[in-house]
Amino acid sequence: MKRLVLLFAIAIFSLSNVEAQNTFPMGIGPFVAVKACINTASIMNGTKTGMTINGMPDLGATFYLPFSAQSTVGATLDLGYSTYSIKSKPESGANDDNTFVSSGNYFSIAPNINFSGFMLGMNVGIPVGTSVSNLSGTLEATSSTTDGMATIIDFRLGGMIPLMHDATGRLNFIVMGGYMVTGMDSDDTSEFNPKAASLMIGFNYLFSIK
Repeated sequence: MKRLVLLFAIAIFSLSNVEAQNTFPMGIGPFVAVKACINTASIMNGTKTGMTINGMPDLGATFYLPFSAQSTVGATLDLGYSTYSIKSKPESGANDDNTFVSSGNYFSIAPNINFSGFMLGMNVGIPVGTSVSNLSGTLEATSSTTDGMATIIDFRLGGMIPLMHDATGRLNFIVMGGYMVTGMDSDDTSEFNPKAASLMIGFNYLFSIK
């Protein structure tokens, strides 16, 4: 958890030194991002967790709507495919064979407010499937069933900073930290129901709509 918070703090500090005061028109376009996750729920005795980096990037589309033609404040809506992964391993004697990564796949709906490049919002994830594997790759299972999966909600804070722009559109660097406030398992009401904190880093390209 400390590593994830440190990475997010470094990314946000870097963004604070970037000018993002230009006004931009309404836009829409694709995004792609890699995500790191860690379980913030209570951990059962005899087990440990750790940070994971998803093998499959988050993919989707972003829509941006400025509040006025001259405003640097606006709203965004992200729609896409997202993954949250949880690592579990024995407290002692952990190796690649007994260290497992469980992943939940979701259709994500994420509205945000954009304050001159800084983002504040939330994400609602609708379950679409799961997978689990060990680090050695000797055990792996994928399922398209959503039985036992809960709809997730996480609050998000981050930034969307333009790297280059012209009359056609703009390329943005995006960084987004998330903290899940609901458990990932619908059948688990205990303190051990997994909740992921995440850090997402990637890019989007918004085609200008005038």
